[in-house]
Amino acid sequence: MNVSDSLAALPKADLHVHQEATRYLDLVLAEREGREPYDWSAWRERLAAELPPGKERLQRIGSMQPVSLEHDNDDELFTARFAALMRDHAAAGACYVEIRCGGEVATREGFMSMFREAERRVQADYPRLRAEVLAIVIGAGQDPERADAFADDCIRAADEGLAGIDFLYAPYDTEADWVPMY
Repeated sequence: MNVSDSLAALPKADLHVHQEATRYLDLVLAEREGREPYDWSAWRERLAAELPPGKERLQRIGSMQPVSLEHDNDDELFTARFAALMRDHAAAGACYVEIRCGGEVATREGFMSMFREAERRVQADYPRLRAEVLAIVIGAGQDPERADAFADDCIRAADEGLAGIDFLYAPYDTEADWVPMY
């Protein structure tokens, strides 16, 4: 076995994976409807051509919704989209995937049981896969009443298996110096 084969055989961990709700909802619906999913590659190329690296490009990343997020209210579609996300990473060689979700998703009633069901579905084909979820909280201190309610929801979700919480203070509030990256 050469070095490349040895490296390829090592278990992989995919950390800081975003849930990409509309992308994976679209994949699930496209498969069920017998159509092609949205062409994200072409969209990324257009976005990169239209906007230079920076805050505005980052803000536009979540703007494309090829399908309505209303589909996420359906528990089966919700579970299936997490399974699709996990399957993508497992197929690429990951044995551990850490998925970051907005607080309203991670504290949804029944979320952890749906998340674990998605994990079980993928483990049928990729038995080594393990997945965990973190809630992302942006600006929790801005509204104390909302923060208290969210904290209670996170404690409940933690009792059900939520792995942790990532508190972000104010991401992307000032422009970064992108010169070293390009």
